[in-house]
Amino acid sequence: MEGKNVSLLKSSVTSGVVLGLVLVIYAVILFILGLWLNTWLGFANFIFFIGGIIWAVRTVRTAQDGSISFGLAFLVGFITIMVSSIISTAYNALFYTVINPDAIEQVINKSVEMMENFNIPEEVMEEAVEKIREETTVSKTIINGLIYSSIFGAIIALITAAAMKKDKTVTEF
Repeated sequence: MEGKNVSLLKSSVTSGVVLGLVLVIYAVILFILGLWLNTWLGFANFIFFIGGIIWAVRTVRTAQDGSISFGLAFLVGFITIMVSSIISTAYNALFYTVINPDAIEQVINKSVEMMENFNIPEEVMEEAVEKIREETTVSKTIINGLIYSSIFGAIIALITAAAMKKDKTVTEF
């Protein structure tokens, strides 16, 4: 059993590394195309998360002769998300500090533009921008990214585990 646990951990970590690299490549492509502030394209990360967990659980389930418990499926999904989150968060830290140090200011400008489109009163916008400036720092962005990825990842891992668990069937004649 210990050998299987090691291979399960290895498989989960490998899946997490692959997913993390996919997320980083996607972020780089969006940045190169000038689309990194597009909210809708940012939601594709959730699709990658879901697909990555399904792929990781399916890989382990196949290696286990087609069966996997709910708990093990959850663990595989959660480890996959945590590893990928660490990789994508490391990229985000690099992005905000080295690649595009003006990124936070660009996020604030995009927020102002969105508020103007919704005809938000000027005094409300000024308060919101001040709050955004206080709350949007590189360190807070990184910490929040890890926290939200963990929570979302756990939820998706639970749902995926419930959908993909498959117990060994014992047939007696």
